[in-house]
Amino acid sequence: MIYDFININCIQGKIKTFLFLEKVDTITYENYKNVLILCLKVENLQKTFIIKDIINRNYIFPFNDYSKKQLITSKEINVQDYDLLVWVQYKDMSLR
Repeated sequence: MIYDFININCIQGKIKTFLFLEKVDTITYENYKNVLILCLKVENLQKTFIIKDIINRNYIFPFNDYSKKQLITSKEINVQDYDLLVWVQYKDMSLR
């Protein structure tokens, strides 16, 4: 699912790093150029991850609804609602 997202939405996209959030409540957010963060959550009994939100260019928004983007106003982001964060580096991006 992550690779499908990268292949569809990113030009020269690649996974830079990931973080399992077992004991982390907040992260420090730095707006790096050409890096987005996929926020994943385990959704069902099969323990399948889904992309819940995306963080990109000082905004956080639901995976399927860019129109609901919210400006990130703090360096600290609450990540309690997620189970995994994936940093994706890209040359160019267009969310479809």
